[in-house]
Amino acid sequence: MAYNACVTDPVEATIMNAVRDLGIEKVRAVRTAKRYLIEGELDKRRLEVVCDRLLVNPIIQHVVKQESVIF
Repeated sequence: MAYNACVTDPVEATIMNAVRDLGIEKVRAVRTAKRYLIEGELDKRRLEVVCDRLLVNPIIQHVVKQESVIF
């Protein structure tokens, strides 16, 4: 899950300010996202229901799909 491009993420702003406080000037942007690991036997439709109804606020967020994730 990540915030939509037009939405201000306060964590991103805080990190960017901290980077500047460290005297680092060449960082152009900071992006954050949340990753959820859901294990079990869910078909694609049910997984989309979980994401759409429980994990993401579609007004300000979107799902970033990645098929294989290594933890």
